[in-house]
Amino acid sequence: MTQTQRRAWAIAKALFGLAVIVGVGRYFANTLSNPELNLSIADIRWQYLIPAALLYLGCHTFWGTFWWQLLRQQSHPATWRRA
Repeated sequence: MTQTQRRAWAIAKALFGLAVIVGVGRYFANTLSNPELNLSIADIRWQYLIPAALLYLGCHTFWGTFWWQLLRQQSHPATWRRA
């Protein structure tokens, strides 16, 4: 690939990424500006917040342990916290 082709490919990828970001942003802007959407803080089910947070942390613990073991098997020393 020539230098010009590489530069054109990089520009094309950047423009595509920008188009995706703009499209997703417009979609969310239209969705959130819908008057039928009720975004009241009083509607949040606070009793589910602690179990959801514990499940979230538990899942990250499992993934962290997986990557830590994978790094150890590949002879790359890493602490559990860093993995």
